[in-house]
Amino acid sequence: MIGLYANLSREELEARCASLEAVVEELRATVQRQSGQIADLQRRLAKKSKNSSNSSKPPSSDIVKPQGPGKGKDPKRPRGGQPGHPMHDPPCFGPDQINDIQRHELTCCPDCGGAVTLTDNAPHILQKVELVQPTPWTVTQHETYAYYCEHCGQVHYAPMPAAV
Repeated sequence: MIGLYANLSREELEARCASLEAVVEELRATVQRQSGQIADLQRRLAKKSKNSSNSSKPPSSDIVKPQGPGKGKDPKRPRGGQPGHPMHDPPCFGPDQINDIQRHELTCCPDCGGAVTLTDNAPHILQKVELVQPTPWTVTQHETYAYYCEHCGQVHYAPMPAAV
């Protein structure tokens, strides 16, 4: 390092030293300013992280954060009616209130394609109510009938159309 400044005069060395001292003072001022900013940010962070469990603040002052994805849902219980809970279906419309009956039937087994025969089991019934202009509503009853497959030995119901 000394060899770098060996061919400078005394005045040049003093000027160089003065400029370096000015740079050092600027850096000290920057470090001091940034230290103040860091201390302020640490105070603000500590204030935000206080809650009723780690300070003397009352629980009502805690900020309620929204639950993350997947939290708050009980994975053991599926949506809808729970097993053993009675169903709450509305009563069906009477035959005199039904405007149309749609029968949905099977021509073959949906699993194996075998021949099916109609059983004596009660059909599954779904009543669809549509609000229409001339009258208050139209009720269409969709019935899916039970069929027995002789090939696979199971009872199958005709599927409901997707539009229903």
